Amino acid sequence: MEYNLSPELSPAEDTVLFEKGEHKVIYLGSRDITDNVGVGVLSYLIINRNEGMIVDPGGYHLFPKTIFNISKYIPVERIKYIYFCHQDPDVCGSLPMWRDVCPDAKIVIGELWVRFLPHFGVENVDEIALPLPKDGGTINLGSCPIEAIPAHYMHSPNHFSLYDPISKFLFTGDIGIALGNFNYLVVKDWLE
Repeated sequence: MEYNLSPELSPAEDTVLFEKGEHKVIYLGSRDITDNVGVGVLSYLIINRNEGMIVDPGGYHLFPKTIFNISKYIPVERIKYIYFCHQDPDVCGSLPMWRDVCPDAKIVIGELWVRFLPHFGVENVDEIALPLPKDGGTINLGSCPIEAIPAHYMHSPNHFSLYDPISKFLFTGDIGIALGNFNYLVVKDWLE
């Protein structure tokens, strides 16, 4: 399998979207249309050579489901990075819980938002944060150079998108977010 992008995929279920060799991209089933708690977020897990990166893990209420789904694919001890495209609580409200289960994982976030990490209980910011400079940069996950691409003010100041050069997926965070109760993960017809 390489790509699994069927329009029949459910936003409420985790699924492998891409797999080639030691590289996987997993959608974590974070968008449950039956759950009207807060603002929805689309969370992902990128795995390369048995190292993991969580992309936008979501808020407090998503943590139990997200960690359960991640544990199907990789031990949580193998999470190297926890990435947040920006500072909003729908994206990073679960950070204190992730710090408890992945204390060695680096927190990847735009440099502007690093100063807010102590408000999430992060005490050793200088050791644990990987601030993204305003011009972006590269995050090495296993043998995969994940690119952080500046998308400032596309949703919020110091917002970044991630590009995975192996799967060729662009993770845009909240850029173009679809609010409401949609029941699809892959768009069948962009004109509908």
